[in-house]
Amino acid sequence: MIVLGSLRNRMRLHLIVGLLMLMGSAQSYCANLAPQDLIRQMGLKSLNEAPIDFSLEEIQTGQHRSLKEYRGKWVWLLFWATWCPVCVRELPSITHLASAMKDLGLVVVSVSVDQDRSQLKDYVTKNQLPFPVLFDGQGTVARKYKASGVPTLYIISPDEKVVGLARGALNWDRPGVHSAVQELLKFKEVAGSSSLAAGDAQSTTLKELTPPEITVVSPSHPVEPDQWSRFDIQIRWPGPSHLYQIRTPKLTLPNGVEQGSMSSSTSSELGESLLKFQIPLRFKEAGRFHVGPVDLTYLPRGEDAISEQTTRHPGAEIEILETNQLSKWQQFVAGGAVGGLIILGAALFWFRKRKRSQFEEDLKTSLSSQKSHWEKLYQRAREGRLQGSTKEYGFHLLTLYEEMSKRGERFRDSPHEVDFIQRLSQSQDQLRYGGKEFSENDLRRMEKIIESVLQPDPG
Repeated sequence: MIVLGSLRNRMRLHLIVGLLMLMGSAQSYCANLAPQDLIRQMGLKSLNEAPIDFSLEEIQTGQHRSLKEYRGKWVWLLFWATWCPVCVRELPSITHLASAMKDLGLVVVSVSVDQDRSQLKDYVTKNQLPFPVLFDGQGTVARKYKASGVPTLYIISPDEKVVGLARGALNWDRPGVHSAVQELLKFKEVAGSSSLAAGDAQSTTLKELTPPEITVVSPSHPVEPDQWSRFDIQIRWPGPSHLYQIRTPKLTLPNGVEQGSMSSSTSSELGESLLKFQIPLRFKEAGRFHVGPVDLTYLPRGEDAISEQTTRHPGAEIEILETNQLSKWQQFVAGGAVGGLIILGAALFWFRKRKRSQFEEDLKTSLSSQKSHWEKLYQRAREGRLQGSTKEYGFHLLTLYEEMSKRGERFRDSPHEVDFIQRLSQSQDQLRYGGKEFSENDLRRMEKIIESVLQPDPG
């Protein structure tokens, strides 16, 4: 028994020694790395350019702070928001890092893109965040740093170089990160390091970051209660569509608003990708409503992608009119004499006839101008087919069809042709990503439908 116990004690001792040697070798390995290598070891993308200075209000003190105040220190510049669940999950580990490395020269400066200042202040007070929280309610600084999607973190060196980027949340408590940060903080400058002096081939620049941007399009025509109207969410980004994996946006609705089935469509033109979500809405009563905000979650695809990011659009105001604004006037007329009704009816008939005539004249002019625009788009698409692919030409035809439909144009072909176009629209993801191709018959049928609209009206 004594021999067995002694053997176990020796095994424990060897294990402890082995762990200490492993930790020592890891620290020794980190000690031999250049700043950019340490940054990549932490899971960040390397950069090399000058930071953009700014001045924002600090929520905790109410005073304005600028980035230049932290010159000579290592700065973790974090863009985040209280409404971003990924950001909230990252806060505990980065708070721990800030506290552990404070005496070694690390400063965490967070920039919140929340729009509600009072809500942000309550959150900061409740959670007692140990680092300055700057308020960027208009997103001005976030746009300069291409940080419309949060969380986004930049590492800025003491000699004022943006040297690291993390798009998405990191767990700063995972093994090896604190030792890598400690080694990085030993550098007082990075301008003279071998990786930067030679030009880091793996680094990127702020100009190369192209986060998606949200635009909302509310109904342009008057909307009445219990009438379905369409609310569009448009997401654009430069470059090909495969740069981002886009989640379905989350739309916050006020009470008394019903949402129908959402549909989507994709297109690409002039080097820009566009993803549209069409959301039918029905308002139960008249009034002015705020529809939004719109929260969008997406995942950057590439070697610098860490986790999902979230961006937000405030939404839009929509006014719902009374069903019949003439109801009080009609009640007054109903109490009058029969002769008054006849006179009023004749006057109303004349007024409506004159108004209808003017409306038809304006509509004719408007449609003529619109058709001229469509003809130019159609001609440009056909010319582009000679230089581009059949797939892109097919998407151009689908986009033109959707534009005509949005303007209320009625196609003169049979319902079978309209069903054919709708089927292609619903299969856009398969056509764009699944390897499916437009057939020549598909293209000819779409050309026929569009050309039927562009034909001059008889007479």
